[in-house]
Amino acid sequence: LPARALVPSELNEAETEEPATAPPAFPQSLMTPPQPNIASPSPGNSFMGLDDIAMVDSSYIVIPPDVGGGVGPTKVMDTFNNNYRIQDKTTGATLSTVGTATFWNPVVTNKALLIQLSDPRTTYDPIQGRWIVCMQTTNNPGLILFGVSFTSDPSGSWHLFSVSPGFTSSPLIDFPIIGFNKNWLVVTINAFTAAGAFNRGGTMIANYPQAAAGTLASVTNITQAA
Repeated sequence: LPARALVPSELNEAETEEPATAPPAFPQSLMTPPQPNIASPSPGNSFMGLDDIAMVDSSYIVIPPDVGGGVGPTKVMDTFNNNYRIQDKTTGATLSTVGTATFWNPVVTNKALLIQLSDPRTTYDPIQGRWIVCMQTTNNPGLILFGVSFTSDPSGSWHLFSVSPGFTSSPLIDFPIIGFNKNWLVVTINAFTAAGAFNRGGTMIANYPQAAAGTLASVTNITQAA
């Protein structure tokens, strides 16, 4: 006999058909973005930070200012391309202002580079009670500058260091980012060719306890191809 298509019974379809119903409503709680239970508290204090002024040690100015900074237990440290300023955390009173050229002078041999400083990064380590800073020079080839404070007072003394990022084919560097844990200080940075084309990224790793003690036997440079 010739094969024929299997046709379901209309009777069986009628017997098993479910009554048409509307889809369940989506829970209203999932449709409305969560709202805070209480309003955020108002600032406990506010004051004017460092302004975009020329270097106090040379009247030289770098544009743009590349603003940065950090907050510690009792002090605020504003770090711009031109100057570093320490302020009282409670009153906002200015405790000191130093030009970046003066700050980094001890570890930059070529003094002409002290007006080619850029991209300040600043953070406070609440576990070790230390401030950590870094910058870079914009010359060819550039340098990575970083430092660790003696104590939790950024107005005091610093251990400062200047290192080459180790790029052989990418002499120009830009945009350092600093991080740390109890063992290591890390600076990541971008590298560019002399013509200005992005070439690769790099990571500098330094021994944190050594740096905090003022000695730095070596650093590790890792480069990643673009």
